[in-house]
Amino acid sequence: MTPLLQVFDTNESLRFYAAVGFLVVARSPTVTTREGTFSHWLLLALGDDHVMLNTAYDSNERPASRDLARTQAHGDTALHFDVPDVAATHAELSAKLSCTELRQDHGRRHFSITDPDGFELVFQTS
Repeated sequence: MTPLLQVFDTNESLRFYAAVGFLVVARSPTVTTREGTFSHWLLLALGDDHVMLNTAYDSNERPASRDLARTQAHGDTALHFDVPDVAATHAELSAKLSCTELRQDHGRRHFSITDPDGFELVFQTS
């Protein structure tokens, strides 16, 4: 399964996901609009895991600022990634991004980060 996330700004989202370690596998053609130069759709990979990003707005229709209600509504969506060494992943990502503390509950060690659109990424070791 590959989730498709609707995002406000694909360039901003791509910078975030690249900092996490995702690589671009495929993308729609680049367009230039009043919002800037970007691809409307991206397929990203982190090892065997994939996620697609798609603009939430068509060309020249994106509002000047992010809709906070929309971003807050994404708080109930979390993508979970199994990693071999969650402590090492936490140390690596904490150096670049704002991460929660590493904790253990429900039989797993985990931490999370939140992307610019309010989607939570959880890194865990069972």
